[in-house]
Amino acid sequence: MTVSKKRKFTDPEKGQKEDSGGQKTAGIDKVLLKSILDNSSDIITQFDLKQGKYMYISPSTKKILGYTPERIMRVGYEKALSLIHPDDLPKLKKAIESLRWRNRVKVEYRQKTSEGNYVWLSNYMMLVRDSKNKSLYRVSDIRDITDYKKAEIETAEAKQKITEILDSIQDDFYVLDRDWKFVYASRRFTSKLGKKSKDFRGKNIWKMFPKYKGTIFERNLRIAMEKRKIRRFEVSGKYTNSWYRMTAFPSKEGLTILGQEITERKKAEERLKYNEEKFRETSEYLENLLRYANAPIICWDSRFRITIFNHAFEHLTGYKQDQIIGKNLRLLFTKEDQEANMEKIKITMLGGHWENVEIRIRKKDGNIRTLLWNSANVYSRGKRKLVSTIAQGSDISDRIRLEEQKNEFFNIASHELKTPLTSIKAFNQILYQRISGAADKQTSHILARMEEQINRLTNLIVTMLDVTKIESGKLIYQKDEFNIDELVAETVKDVLLTSGKKYKIMIAAKTGKKITADRYRISQVLSNLLFNAIKYSKKSNVIVVKAKADRRNVTVSIRDYGIGVSKDDMVHLFEKFYRIDSNEGTADSFSNLGLGLYISSDIIKRHGGKIWVKSTPGKGSTFYFNLPIK
Repeated sequence: MTVSKKRKFTDPEKGQKEDSGGQKTAGIDKVLLKSILDNSSDIITQFDLKQGKYMYISPSTKKILGYTPERIMRVGYEKALSLIHPDDLPKLKKAIESLRWRNRVKVEYRQKTSEGNYVWLSNYMMLVRDSKNKSLYRVSDIRDITDYKKAEIETAEAKQKITEILDSIQDDFYVLDRDWKFVYASRRFTSKLGKKSKDFRGKNIWKMFPKYKGTIFERNLRIAMEKRKIRRFEVSGKYTNSWYRMTAFPSKEGLTILGQEITERKKAEERLKYNEEKFRETSEYLENLLRYANAPIICWDSRFRITIFNHAFEHLTGYKQDQIIGKNLRLLFTKEDQEANMEKIKITMLGGHWENVEIRIRKKDGNIRTLLWNSANVYSRGKRKLVSTIAQGSDISDRIRLEEQKNEFFNIASHELKTPLTSIKAFNQILYQRISGAADKQTSHILARMEEQINRLTNLIVTMLDVTKIESGKLIYQKDEFNIDELVAETVKDVLLTSGKKYKIMIAAKTGKKITADRYRISQVLSNLLFNAIKYSKKSNVIVVKAKADRRNVTVSIRDYGIGVSKDDMVHLFEKFYRIDSNEGTADSFSNLGLGLYISSDIIKRHGGKIWVKSTPGKGSTFYFNLPIK
């Protein structure tokens, strides 16, 4: 194996660089480099971190900001910062600060020009370090994006105009995404139901209108969504006394649905067609149950030979029935997956069955799709012999992709929400300080409650950010060495201050051990477990926290004397969005997102530890986690 030598930082003045052995190699021509920088349409800057001043600013700053490079270098860094819009300055400083642990960062902000107006800039910054990883310079590539920002505003205005046009359509009109959630609903459609467009946005159609489940309405929409074919059909309203002619237009993003009311015409036809339609639907369903099912269905015999291969499977794989019937199942798998998949299939031949088992299928063109499978066995009379296995699959490839997009959206949205929340919190605290000394106790109480709700919403956003980071593998851990006993004591103290309730938390933590971990994240785990203990201990105010250690691990336990956890709940306790239902207290008493234990479990696992629970219903629970001593 070849080991590359570390390179020392290139000095732009010398135009050469040295390797660790002292040998010199030709660097970039200094004249050429300066010509490139001087003629760049972007503003290029080099800031000396040690001296705290600019070493270079490209001439394009005159064109974009109206200031010459010499003037900016003369007035200094702090004066230059004063030109940043006050609302954007904290964001810029935060981005600069983040370079301490990130080599590159991009930030957008407004800066005042020499004429007194503001322009939008996109600043792409990076650090230049020496061979010892010591920061030397901060280099910035600053681009004028004012026109782009104006285009964003114009786009928003155009979107508003489109919405007004859509609202003027006389027929019912709405748009669904591929998760069956409303993206848009026209005013005419929503007003019939006594609602507004905003009441629909982001909500699942089948949850809002469960009466349509299993109807011709659902079947046609699913066909349009899955096969991307325009569907036209007629349906009676389940929530209104009307008939509609529906048209579903598919796209990559979902469905656009137009509903034209045809009540008067249908009244004349309905009685005549009812019996005929029911008979036809029943006949077609019985005749084509397998062949025309929307989901891919396949059967194989005891020798793994394919015996049924429906149209949905043809559509999924590109194979025709005559190409696949009688062939071995291995044909549908990649070489890498064949052995693992055949082991899963052999389980069915031994009498087992699949429940939501993920198996990848190789299409005729070589592309791969991931399906979620369920299976059932077909036996001879008397169940003496296994004749075949039938399996139904659901293509979740797009769902996996959408899940990734959703996580990205939540991550961006959560970040965007944190900034205004921080401002609201600050304003509320200022207002509270001004009011608290006055005689208006009721207003002070209201502001205090507002502070609690702001904190609650902030914690919710932080939780959602953690979940998206966990699922995308981007949750970063900053590990250092600390005393676990001290951390336990500090966290308990913080929880008691913020819980707002009187609880007695007894601590038995005298291990004297130091561990190497992310102090903040381990404290987060402790807080989650302590707040859970408080939440589910309505009839007891005692909680016991212990810490013990052996040569390899430190183990922390949190014991409560609350409602406890059933065996059925215990299996799912650390799953995302899982919440315990209880007969004690009100529904609100135990309200939560079901994410705290999920996040805690991932944090402990990423630290090489283990988290578990022991519980007796009605007597309380003890949550444990251990961490390796390093």
